[in-house]
Amino acid sequence: MAIQEIVRNNTEYILAVASLAWFVAGVVLGRLIPGSGSGAKRSESRGKPAGGMELYIGNLPYDAGESQVRNLFSKFGGVGSIRIVENKKSGASKGYGFVTMISAQDGHAAIKGMNSQEVGGRRIVVSEARTRARRRRR
Repeated sequence: MAIQEIVRNNTEYILAVASLAWFVAGVVLGRLIPGSGSGAKRSESRGKPAGGMELYIGNLPYDAGESQVRNLFSKFGGVGSIRIVENKKSGASKGYGFVTMISAQDGHAAIKGMNSQEVGGRRIVVSEARTRARRRRR
């Protein structure tokens, strides 16, 4: 059987294998080459951007969404990411979350400007997030 006939009869299979090979190569190279992975550079301890600051936001209104929180904190500098903690079963907000500010200076400004401010009828608490101790598996 000629190579041309093999390729013609197995084109879908060959394309799938080639795609998988490119994907695996991209993942391997992304891990081997420093700084080539997707997203911001992250520190190992909390997953925050290097040079940034992760803030804990407590007593959030239960109906506060990511866009509302982003609007509140963007007044103090660059906001990297926002995570509002939700109940796993119901999906409802637990009333607290985390905001990653792009720089420590922005983080300190946000703490100073937002701590004890009233948002949606609740006085929020803003502080630098502490590292979480690893939990033991049960």
